Amino acid sequence: MVKNYLAKSVLFSLSMLVSLASCAEQDISDTQDISDTRQDLPERGYYSDNPKDYDLGNLSRPEIHEIEKITETSALVGFSWIDIPLNYIVLIRNKEHSCAVKFTSIERGNNKKAPSSFHSGTESFKAKYDFLSLGRNKDNSFPKKSRNNILELNAAIGIGRLTIQPGQSVIYCGESKLLWQYPTAIMLFGNDFNTFFTPLFVKDLDEVNFDDSELEWYGYDANRKMIQLPFKNKSL
Repeated sequence: MVKNYLAKSVLFSLSMLVSLASCAEQDISDTQDISDTRQDLPERGYYSDNPKDYDLGNLSRPEIHEIEKITETSALVGFSWIDIPLNYIVLIRNKEHSCAVKFTSIERGNNKKAPSSFHSGTESFKAKYDFLSLGRNKDNSFPKKSRNNILELNAAIGIGRLTIQPGQSVIYCGESKLLWQYPTAIMLFGNDFNTFFTPLFVKDLDEVNFDDSELEWYGYDANRKMIQLPFKNKSL
């Protein structure tokens, strides 16, 4: 009786193993079929490598060639960012500080390549800018200027958590952190409701007037579609 019981147990175990192997093979086959028929999702733009970032029409930032064309004659304001023509000024303000940024040169690497295990392959970008910072209280009202500050975006290198992206792409205005994107975009970090910006169609930081009543300031607005602001009576 013991022998019969053991024999039945062995047969049952073998039967279960065969069934599990069959299921695993079917799962692999199904996965392969899905992989073979999947279509790649559209990319949102050059600055996003995440396929989940869908194109949001007039809410998403245009491609580089479109921005380069627009900023020949205009500033471009989005729901959380602004692009300004080269050598003109973006004003920034928050509760404690007022700042001005003027991009003076930009450089595109045109070196995008296929990604590898150690290299993202994304294109590199570089910009130089002049900067003015002014505190909005009497204790910190002395203007601070700097020139030829460098911003860089380079391909990420490394594996997993050890991945790093060389370069500096953040501009600080007091407590505000702003992200630079090629060619001349300044972007708010996350849902920053305390920082505002506006284009100023002058080229000299000494001409900046943060208290001009005619300035129209733009902050984070998730529903705002792109606004093109042509230069009025200004020659580029």
